[in-house]
Amino acid sequence: RVKMARIYFCLALALASVIAHSASPLADIAVRNKKISLDPSYTISATPPVLHGYGADWIRVFYDTKHPHHDDWIGVYTPDVAALTTKAPTRYQKADKSSGYLQHGKGTLQFRLINVRADFIIGYFSNGTDHPVLKAYSKPISFANPNQPLQGHLALTDNVNEMRLSWGGGGNINNYVKWGTESKKYLTTAQATTSTYTTHDLCGSPATDYGWMAQGPGPLHTAVMTDLKPQQRYFYVYGNDVNGWSPESNFSGPVPASSKGVSIVAYGDLGRGNVDDSEEEGQMRASLNTTRRVTEIIENTDLILHIGDISYARGYAADWDQFMFQMLPITTRVPYMTLTGNHERDYPNSGSYYNGTDSGGECGVAYVFFKIST
Repeated sequence: RVKMARIYFCLALALASVIAHSASPLADIAVRNKKISLDPSYTISATPPVLHGYGADWIRVFYDTKHPHHDDWIGVYTPDVAALTTKAPTRYQKADKSSGYLQHGKGTLQFRLINVRADFIIGYFSNGTDHPVLKAYSKPISFANPNQPLQGHLALTDNVNEMRLSWGGGGNINNYVKWGTESKKYLTTAQATTSTYTTHDLCGSPATDYGWMAQGPGPLHTAVMTDLKPQQRYFYVYGNDVNGWSPESNFSGPVPASSKGVSIVAYGDLGRGNVDDSEEEGQMRASLNTTRRVTEIIENTDLILHIGDISYARGYAADWDQFMFQMLPITTRVPYMTLTGNHERDYPNSGSYYNGTDSGGECGVAYVFFKIST
């Protein structure tokens, strides 16, 4: 068991050597240099216009122009048209990734959109990423329920017979967790406390400006499940009757002190990746491999330790949503305990030990408010 923990620690740290000192791929987009030059010879559309997946869903984007160029690209923005020229995209792909685009001026790409509690707009840009020019944009794309309760995350408390659950979404109204020892029979309910944060809580760019989403992180909820019995299986859901409930998940009660051992998986420097190959996703592909492998062994795992450098959002708020969705099969099953790293905390004159800019202006705020640690 100890050997398994060491193996995962080493695998994840291998990723750190690739990305530890690089900026977010979204930093390739020079937001302050953007220009608008809408051109009817460029068209773009996306389907379906309404998404029904839990937490994420796929769209297909169609685009064409009489003037195709290898510097053209397609970006996903939220929540409205204004974001196209004032914010970084939540993800993007080169237009010529679609076969035949440079020859015929027509292309199609797929994106997996994460529910970020607001609409999406797809932008069609020319002139590369250093001096991008907006040529066309799509009609809005929406989740049928933007207030889905999402991002469930279990964590230990100071009481061995408790389990804390944190989540996002669910609307800015009372949210709850319901649990019991039988599937779909929830005999106990706890009301959540709710918090959030704004740009005023952050320290600098890009977190405070073009990395920020206008809708913010939304309400962030925390509730504690109490009176848990050792090694008892518990089933639970979270949310409310207005905006819906999460899919059922389950976890095992505390490991008794008499147990001969505890199975722990430990790693650091994980990050997140995109399964749709957008946002230069290959840079973080190792995180998808690690997540997949941990999910495969989750039934035999008692605890996850994520030792610093969590999502590598680095000031780009949408990347926290991406990370939390990627980790959902893990964080809803076992306590996921973390430590802050330089990419969550460091920013000049913010009280961090080092005065670097590795957090992208987050200075630990996003990490704390997402309830990633105790």
